[in-house]
Amino acid sequence: MKKTRLLALLVLFILAISSVSAAEFSSQKAYNWLASKSVDGSLEDDITATTWSVLAFNNAGLTNKAEKSIDWIFSKQSNDYCFPSSCKTKDTAMALIAMNEMSREDNVTYVEEKLKEMMVGSSLGGMWAIEVSPLSTAISGECTISWFVGDNEEEKVVTVNNGKFPQCQNSYFLDIDRCVKSNLLQNNPGITLTVDCLKVEGAKTITLIYKNDNNFYVLDSQETDKADLIVN
Repeated sequence: MKKTRLLALLVLFILAISSVSAAEFSSQKAYNWLASKSVDGSLEDDITATTWSVLAFNNAGLTNKAEKSIDWIFSKQSNDYCFPSSCKTKDTAMALIAMNEMSREDNVTYVEEKLKEMMVGSSLGGMWAIEVSPLSTAISGECTISWFVGDNEEEKVVTVNNGKFPQCQNSYFLDIDRCVKSNLLQNNPGITLTVDCLKVEGAKTITLIYKNDNNFYVLDSQETDKADLIVN
C-alpha cells in the first residue's frame, strides 16, 4: 500500500511540473521532496517508482540524480537481461523506458529480446492498445494509424476526444485487434504501427500498452505528434 501511494504521488508530481505555472507550484520544493525519498538512487527499492524518478529528474535537467537512479535500476538486472532477478514483465518494461529516457544502450538489445520472450506466453490472452493522452490541456482531433502487410500499406483514421476514442466504446484505450482491424496483430506478429496525430491539437503522449487480466504494462511511450510503435 505504501508503494501504491508513492507511485500515485509521483504521477501527480510529474503532471504538476508539466502543467502548472511557477506562481502556483514550486517545482524546486517538489524535486527536493523527491530527492529526499531517494536512497542510493532507489525509490522504495522499486523499479517502477524509480523509473518515474528518472523521468522526473531528467525532465528537470537534474542529470546526475537521473543517472544515479538508472544506475540503481541496472544494478537489479539479472544475468538473463530482465528485471529484477525474478524477471518480472512490468519491471523489465519500465526499465526499458528508463533506458530510453537516458539514451542508455547497456545491453538494450538483449533486454528488448528478453521482454519479447516474456510477452509471448501471455500475448494471445491479453489486449494490445494505443493511448493518446494530453500532457496539460484538453486535446481533440483525428489520428491516422498505418501499417504494412507485405508491400501493401493500410490505414485507419480514428477520432480522439480528450484522450478517449469514440469509435472504441469511448475508451481511453484503442484496442488494436478490435478497434483498428480485426486480428491485425494475431495475423501479423512483430508489426510496426505508425500513429500520426498531427491533426490532434495540443501536447500529447502516444503510448503502447499491453493489458493482461488486471495488469497494465507500458511498453513504449513518446511525447510526440507521430510515433512508430513495434508490437511484438
